[in-house]
Amino acid sequence: MTLGAARAIEIAAAICRQKVLAVALGPAGVGVLGWIRNVCDLFTIFPQLGLDGAATRFIAGCARDGRRDEVRAVVATALGAALLNVPVALLIYLFVAPRHIATGLENGGAYLPHLYVALVSVPLCAAVSTLNACLIGFKEVGRASRLIVASSLVTLLVITPMIFLFHLWGAVAGLVVIAAINAALYGRECSRVFPLSLRGASLAVARKMSGVAAANWIGASLSLLAFLIVRSILARDYSNDVAGLFQS
Repeated sequence: MTLGAARAIEIAAAICRQKVLAVALGPAGVGVLGWIRNVCDLFTIFPQLGLDGAATRFIAGCARDGRRDEVRAVVATALGAALLNVPVALLIYLFVAPRHIATGLENGGAYLPHLYVALVSVPLCAAVSTLNACLIGFKEVGRASRLIVASSLVTLLVITPMIFLFHLWGAVAGLVVIAAINAALYGRECSRVFPLSLRGASLAVARKMSGVAAANWIGASLSLLAFLIVRSILARDYSNDVAGLFQS
């Protein structure tokens, strides 16, 4: 299976999941869950912008040159960084501005307990992202594609009954359960391709990866910033025209 086909199945499963959410939770519940997922994605994706690219590049180099002995150090260092930098960024933000994240939603403070439970899934999602990058570095595209499909189907099968049984709390708990299942799936498959352990982490490898990771992170951050600026300008300049169009 190709990566493109796997992504198509992932998108289809996401659409089905969104329909289930709309039926079970209604517009208000979907909005709250979307806000929770956005906060979780912020701490999952943003710190990983540079790390995953660096892991893919270094593992691809090790596989190409036959340096199998360095693979353990690269995997352990990348996985350790993923499990460290995401929780550190999360704890710093929660300590500095614990109530700021609730301003994006009306009466957001009432849903902070739901958010705190969902944030348990963040380190697990970061680890899955890094393991997927390592698989791609090994050119295991078929295995990565199958894992994407399995993850999409597991998400749909697990979260549907939990939502109908426990509503918003079921959806939030489902995020954690799905992250744990995905981490187990990826860990099982990755252990068949390369040694999976945190014992081989190396400061020397971390220093080499940090330069590539920083460059990737800066480039991705600048692209994201440019996108947000353009979107803000377009929203400001054309909001009145769009409002008039809908009113007419």
